[in-house]
This record gives sequence, C-alpha cells and structure tokens, in this order.
Amino acid sequence: MAKRKRRSDLNADTPISPSTTKTMKIHFRITGDLMLTITSDLSREHAFAYERVGFISVGFAECSDGILILAQDYHPVADENYILTEEMGALINSEAIRDAMGIST
Repeated sequence: MAKRKRRSDLNADTPISPSTTKTMKIHFRITGDLMLTITSDLSREHAFAYERVGFISVGFAECSDGILILAQDYHPVADENYILTEEMGALINSEAIRDAMGIST
C-alpha cells in the first residue's frame, strides 16, 4: 500500500494536469410539492429580516456520470431565530442550525 502524503508534502503551486482530473456532474432533484413549500415559505415577510432562510435535507446516490442529490425535506428557520441586523438581509442564530439538524440543547 502506498504511503499517504502529508499535507506538508503537497505543493500548492503545482498545477493539476487536466488529464489527471475527472469531470463529475451533480444532479439535483426536488419534487414540485417540496419546491412549492419552499418558495411559499421564503416569500413570507419577516418583522425585520429582509429575506427568509431555510434548510433542505437531502439524500445522496451515485449515478453513472456523477452524484444525484435528492431533496427530501425543508426546514424553515423560526421567526425567533433571526437576529436583528442592518448589515445583511438575514442573520440567524445557532439555535436555527441546531433545530434544522434535529439537535436539542
């Protein structure tokens, strides 16, 4: 078995030859109903955020020419998990991410 190179052994200035790289396609699939749910939620107004945020949970599968990503569910960010800011359209807290991942505190 060949020894794996350490990060320090790799030279970032060495170009990667196109002959050694592979082209991989990424396919994303989502049902019409799920897309409607997402667009409906994201179009709702918020008390102070300029835009809405949500997460899409997905599954992965290999296909003949790359990877297939299958949208499975949508997890909108609850109103109380937005942070008031004028520097960006929307800012969310860590609770929003934990909620989307199904992690309780």
